[in-house]
Amino acid sequence: MKRLFMVSAVIFSVFLAAVSRADDVMEKGADERTLTAMGSAYEEKAPDSVVIEIAVETASKTAIEAVAENSVKTGRVIEAVKKRLDGDGSIKTSSYNVQPVYEYDKLKRKDILTGFRVANQVIVKTKKISAAGEIIDDAVKSGANRINGLRFFVSDESDLCASALTKASESAKAIASATAKAMSVRLKGIKHIAPYCGVEQQRTFYQAGSDIAALKARETPQTPVEPGAIKVSGTVNVTFYIGD
Repeated sequence: MKRLFMVSAVIFSVFLAAVSRADDVMEKGADERTLTAMGSAYEEKAPDSVVIEIAVETASKTAIEAVAENSVKTGRVIEAVKKRLDGDGSIKTSSYNVQPVYEYDKLKRKDILTGFRVANQVIVKTKKISAAGEIIDDAVKSGANRINGLRFFVSDESDLCASALTKASESAKAIASATAKAMSVRLKGIKHIAPYCGVEQQRTFYQAGSDIAALKARETPQTPVEPGAIKVSGTVNVTFYIGD
């Protein structure tokens, strides 16, 4: 019985010590003073690659007819684009679907199957920036009737991010130093750093419909494409310890 009492006393002592340490930590945390500053910066660079989304849509009364027509037109588009790429780039299928087309019959009060629509989309990726407009023109002349997207980008963004984050960090430090000086306190160290780097996505859509028909009608179509510059933004949030 005496031994059991001694063990209980030891456990209780350990518990009190743990509570005491926890109280100390809480008290220190409550007295802890911090200053948070955010710095931001960006870098710009001309893109070195482009992605173009090209689609062929066909419609017919039967699925087999719509698929057959789509197959022929898509084949011509792929052949024309590959010729323009001349080995510098890639083209791959990104989506393919066959869907029934219905129209509502007011007399019968129900949807009536009127045909089928087939859509085949390919993605073209190349470093031939200057040929983007010509790729679109070649695709449309060969049978494409939708250009779903056009996006320029930098193949390696790591250097841009590193530079933007460096400048953002320096900005955050400068802001914190100026604020601390104005408030008559001093920076003692860093508690937390949260960096973020993001790329501003550039995406251009080409309208289908009458524009496509007009483009096909021209003998020498020339689609103007301006890649602009890719902007990479860096943001750094820093929490500093401060003292008197």
